[in-house]
Amino acid sequence: MTERLLCEQIATERFRMPRSELMRRMIRELPLAPWIVLAVLFFGCIVLGAIVNIRFVAVGLMLLFIVAPAISAYLYFSYGLRKYVAFNVLPHQLRFTPEGVTVTIFVPMGNIEEEKRTDNETDDAKEEEEKLEETREMFIRRDMLGKGEMTVKALYIRVIDTDSGFIYIPLEQLPE
Repeated sequence: MTERLLCEQIATERFRMPRSELMRRMIRELPLAPWIVLAVLFFGCIVLGAIVNIRFVAVGLMLLFIVAPAISAYLYFSYGLRKYVAFNVLPHQLRFTPEGVTVTIFVPMGNIEEEKRTDNETDDAKEEEEKLEETREMFIRRDMLGKGEMTVKALYIRVIDTDSGFIYIPLEQLPE
């Protein structure tokens, strides 16, 4: 599929990856063992809390509400902010050429100062802020592209580099 996209010189419309999809992808990148250990510890604490002492339930809840978010934060900072991952959640456009993929990223430049406005002024200000954006281009060479993985919703093309990542393409952006 990747070869076909590169040969046909396809350009996509502007799109972005949903943040929930990024989190699911990051969870899949982490080995399964930490999640299994966390689940076993949580359910073990719940069972011990029911049998031995109710304090084990509190320990299990701490695992669920403190350790699990810490793992999610680790994933976000170690994987989600990589060069070839972070652009997926910003509005961007892809152009495939035989040499590689050009990613045009539309970085929104919002107004830093928030003033009190009426409802009509707020709508006008939002439209002006949407117009304020900066475009940046990033080129990914053909030899850096790995295998594509097709899911129900999208195509993921792995980027093979020291700062690895992927390119997310929703199925509605692909040619038939």
